[in-house]
Amino acid sequence: PKRFVHGFTKLEKAMRTLMITKLTLFPRFHVDVDKDLSEYPPEIVELYPPMTSHMVKIQTAIGEVITACFAELKSKNRSALTDITPEDCLFRNLEYKVRSALLPVFDRISNHSKALVRDLGTLSDLLDKLLSLDSVEFHLHLLQLRQAKSSGMGRSVWMLTKSADDLFRLARERVYKTLPCNGPLSTLYKRLKEKGGVTPVLEDNPKWRLLIDVIEEISRDLDKMKDSNATPPAPRALVIVKDSATYATLWRYLGDPEGYLQDKWRHFLRRHHRTRKKFVFDSKKSYPPKEKR
Repeated sequence: PKRFVHGFTKLEKAMRTLMITKLTLFPRFHVDVDKDLSEYPPEIVELYPPMTSHMVKIQTAIGEVITACFAELKSKNRSALTDITPEDCLFRNLEYKVRSALLPVFDRISNHSKALVRDLGTLSDLLDKLLSLDSVEFHLHLLQLRQAKSSGMGRSVWMLTKSADDLFRLARERVYKTLPCNGPLSTLYKRLKEKGGVTPVLEDNPKWRLLIDVIEEISRDLDKMKDSNATPPAPRALVIVKDSATYATLWRYLGDPEGYLQDKWRHFLRRHHRTRKKFVFDSKKSYPPKEKR
């Protein structure tokens, strides 16, 4: 419903397009919720889990790319984007703000400017996915994004920047690190043979780990109430998430916190690093040259 507030006669245009003549507006359910909660006010404890050092660096790299893309877009369309400041670049609705500002002249701006608007939406979405996805899924999303945006009609120039290189490198280091290349050859060969040349890191999402700590704290409080012969409440904890994808992820993660990322890691290896049969030279076998086609 909030989408109909912005713009000029959006609701009327939507009703005319859908051939709807009667509009019924129901009161917001927030009023009933606020009324019920006001009778029994809950005790609210807000927890702010800090991001890991790699997540902070990734967020900084994304912010630098967004700022560069917006500066280039504003230099080409300065009159239409005067109300949007560089501080607005870190908000998730940046693409919507830019599109709304460019709407009167969107059919007259260049294709490069339109591509920059799409890139701003992609980069703003990365800021959200950094906080919502696990490290393996985020790295996989970046690989798919690089494959789609590196060539063809959908090519993005920001992929060639240094901040983009830092973004991909830091996202990879949250999942795995390559083994050092210094040392005796025998040791290096042994590492490459046993571990495939990489060592998994599998960095946890901080807020998921915090959720487990909160659930364990609730369980400990219930056990204390049982020991004190007090009547404990029903052991029930309600976790509210924003969408079904987050629900499915948390359902699997809470069932097996340690094995969840391991399963993701194995799936990633099967998909992107499939092992091939090694070539072994046989002196007794002849290897005729391949015929030229």
